[in-house]
Amino acid sequence: AGLPPGVFNLVTGTGPVVGEAIASHPDVDMISFTGSTRAGRRVSELASQSVKRVALATVSAINYPPEACPLCKAGSQAVKPGSRVT
Repeated sequence: AGLPPGVFNLVTGTGPVVGEAIASHPDVDMISFTGSTRAGRRVSELASQSVKRVALATVSAINYPPEACPLCKAGSQAVKPGSRVT
């Protein structure tokens, strides 16, 4: 997409494993997170310890089920688990 390597990295995995590692890692400067409000609070809490920028888009699973999200459907088909986009 015309970005230098390492500018954009898409990482998939479970929040307690991947999300917490990324949010608390000292070499990560910015996090863009989409998910539950509870998880967004945790990301913010961990990221604040190293003063990194955080962009949150939180949704409630009750009000906005993932299967209703066209981007979620496209993402699950376009990105294989464990892949890295650079």
